[in-house]
Amino acid sequence: MKLSNRWLLWLVFVVQLIGFVGVVMAVAWPLAQRSAADLAGLMLISAKTYEELPEDRRAAFAQSLAQDTGVMIERGVLPDIKESLRPHWYADWVSEALRLQSETSFAVIMQKGQIQVSMVIDSTPVLIRASSPRLGIMLIIFFGITLLAMLGTLLALWWQNRWQKQMLRTQVMLAALSHDLRTPLTRLRLSVALLPNISETEQTQLSEHIHAINTLVDTALALSNSQNRNDKQKQILLSELWTAWQKNYPDVHFDQAQAIVCQSLKTSVLLSRIVQNLIDNALVHGQGQVTVSLLCQENAWQLQIIDEGVGIPDKVWRAVQRQQQPEAKGVGIGLLICYWLAQMMGVTLSRVEHGVILKRK
Repeated sequence: MKLSNRWLLWLVFVVQLIGFVGVVMAVAWPLAQRSAADLAGLMLISAKTYEELPEDRRAAFAQSLAQDTGVMIERGVLPDIKESLRPHWYADWVSEALRLQSETSFAVIMQKGQIQVSMVIDSTPVLIRASSPRLGIMLIIFFGITLLAMLGTLLALWWQNRWQKQMLRTQVMLAALSHDLRTPLTRLRLSVALLPNISETEQTQLSEHIHAINTLVDTALALSNSQNRNDKQKQILLSELWTAWQKNYPDVHFDQAQAIVCQSLKTSVLLSRIVQNLIDNALVHGQGQVTVSLLCQENAWQLQIIDEGVGIPDKVWRAVQRQQQPEAKGVGIGLLICYWLAQMMGVTLSRVEHGVILKRK
C-alpha cells in the first residue's frame, strides 16, 4: 500500500474523532439543553394549570398529564434527602431554564432517573416528577459506534504497516536472489563460450537460455516493485518483439495485420514475458494449432493468442480476476503473473473464446 494511502487512513481516523466531538458539541449538547428547557416549560405550565383548576378536576388533569407526557403532578414538597446528591448536568439545565422562565420559588433534584421539581404556586407547594431522558445512554452508544470505527481504522493502519514490512522483506529477498543468481549466470555464460567442440548455433542457443533465465529474475523484481509500473525507460519496438516470438516459436502461426503501423509502435519489455507465458500455456494446455494475431491502429494495438481447445476454465479465470492463485495445476500461477504484468504496463488482459486477448488503447 502506498504512503498516500497511509495518510488517507490517518485522515479518516482524525475525521472520525473530530466528527464525534463535533456531533456531541454541535448537535447532542444543544438538543439536550433544548430538551431541558422544554421540560421546564411544561412543568411550569402544568403546575400553574393544576392550581388554577377546581379541586374536583385536578385528579383527572394529573392522570391525563401523566398519560400524555409522562409528567406526574401532585401537591407536596420534595422528600427530605439526608444524603447529599451529586450535581447532575440535566437537572442543572432544568433549574436554569425554570429560573429564566419564572420567578416562582422552586427546587430541583435528580433521583433514581427522575427529575423532581418542587414549586410554590400561589403559596401552595406542587411536586412534579418526570423521567430523565436517556441522553447519556444514547451518547454512550454513539461513542461506542464511533470508537469501533476508529479502532477499525487503527487496525487497518496496523495491518498496513505489517503488510508493508512484509513486502519490504520480500523485495529485499528478491533483490538478494537476483544478485546471487547473476554471478553464476555470468560464469555460466563464460563457460559456454569456452566449451570445446560446440558449434556456434549451440553456443547461441545456450546463451539465449541463460539470457531468458536472467530475464525471469528481472521480471520477478519488476513484479514485486510497484514503482516499476510506470517505468517508461524500458521500451522496445513491437516489431522487434514480434520477430523474436516468431523465431522462438516456429510451430506457432503468427498473423500480423497492418505491419507498417506496427513497425513504429513501442511497448514495454514486460510484454515479451506476458506473450511467451501465454503461448507456453496454449502449447501445453491447449489443443491443435496455436495462433497469435496482431492488429495495430495508430497508437493502439491488439494481440490475440488462441488455440483449438476449450479455452480457460471459468473457475481459473475467476480466481485470476480476484488476483488469487487458481487451483488448476500448471496453468494457474503463470496466468496470474501475466495478469499482474499486464496491469503493471497498463494493458488489458481479457479472456476470449479459445484463448486470451491483450489490448493497449
